[in-house]
Amino acid sequence: MKAIDLAIGGKSSFSLVRPPGHHAGPAYGMGFCSFNNAAIEAAYALQKMQRVAIVDWDVHHGNEIQGNYNESDRVLYCSIHRYPFYSGIGSIKESGTGKGEGYSVNIPFPAGSGMQLYSRAFNAIIIPALKSFKPELIIVSSGHDALSDDPLWGMKLHPEDFGNSLRCSPTSHPFLLYVILKEDMEGQMDWLPEKSLDKRRRIRITNRRCVFG
Repeated sequence: MKAIDLAIGGKSSFSLVRPPGHHAGPAYGMGFCSFNNAAIEAAYALQKMQRVAIVDWDVHHGNEIQGNYNESDRVLYCSIHRYPFYSGIGSIKESGTGKGEGYSVNIPFPAGSGMQLYSRAFNAIIIPALKSFKPELIIVSSGHDALSDDPLWGMKLHPEDFGNSLRCSPTSHPFLLYVILKEDMEGQMDWLPEKSLDKRRRIRITNRRCVFG
């Protein structure tokens, strides 16, 4: 909550959050997620402002961020993710319902996608959507599991790509960067080599520099 308050006050904020959250529902955990951090913080922010955007580039679709705000026109949810894949939803056809129609922007990519496709998605879809929506706050759910050397998820990003994606986001609004840490990013899974852990540390450093300059 403190990070949100700082961002609302005009100070960019960087949060290291564990466990991750975008699969957790209001009354249940899912996919190693206990609390839906981005969704909770968006709800908190909406008590103080009208429009919040969430940009999620975790390799998995944030099914319960979308689920929480599927019928809302006050939250714009943009997700780049591998599809078809866990959590089973996130097709381009899912765009919200009722008042929320058009406020869920899903960009599904196949396995093996790299920064060329991500960059196109930012420039052609996400940035125009953010500019049209005019959010008062942007929350970035920055999962790191799209890294090229992650043995499980099959995407082709590199540490600097996360910073480049962050630089693409409009900077005229208070900015909350939400870095979602998973177990492998804290060195607690022995199948990840030290070199891979170093890359995750580099992402955190790059993201902090993008936020704070």
